[in-house]
Amino acid sequence: MSLLETSIKLLEHDETVLSAREVERGLAFVDSLAAHTTSKNLRRDLDTVRKQLKLSTNKSVGKALKQLVGTPRFQRNQKIATEVVSAASYL
Repeated sequence: MSLLETSIKLLEHDETVLSAREVERGLAFVDSLAAHTTSKNLRRDLDTVRKQLKLSTNKSVGKALKQLVGTPRFQRNQKIATEVVSAASYL
């Protein structure tokens, strides 16, 4: 199953617990994105996502998303945080 398919499946069931393998795949994806951008803002955002993702093994998808949205970086931009949660709820 592709990372995108896995992500969609996990978002559909926010009570699903993230395995170490799923977290590792997510980290590899975030690292790949970071390696291909020159945007400092995007790199900072990806670093925030990476830090929270590293803490997400054996946590539910819903809890991991709530922790990510609760980070200071996301709190500074409430509009993005609201859009992330809203988009996740529609998948």
